[in-house]
Amino acid sequence: MRISELPALLKRLINGTLGVAGLRLVRNAPPAPTAAPYSPADAALRQMLSQLGITMVFDVGAHVSKYAGRLRHIRYRGTIISFEPQAAAFAVLANKAIGDTLWNAEQRALGNRVSGNTS
Repeated sequence: MRISELPALLKRLINGTLGVAGLRLVRNAPPAPTAAPYSPADAALRQMLSQLGITMVFDVGAHVSKYAGRLRHIRYRGTIISFEPQAAAFAVLANKAIGDTLWNAEQRALGNRVSGNTS
């Protein structure tokens, strides 16, 4: 017996054994290609961040972190600093940032003048 005949022999042996139970070993077709993992806008954002070498993003008025979540979805691995002054939205934002050492959540408002009011 030649080595080149071994796969066919193994297939016959396995199918003969499985045949006792009414089964047969077959090769499945490869899975069909799936759709692109990103929308065109997400793909463009990912390309822009990469080409410009952006390593830090300021997410101002972050609310509940949809933008930061989008950045992580497109596999942005740089630092994100999210700013959200509203307590309820910040609580959601801060919870999402837990465990991501490159994502800092700050309960602050950013603007062009100093104010103590965050309500």
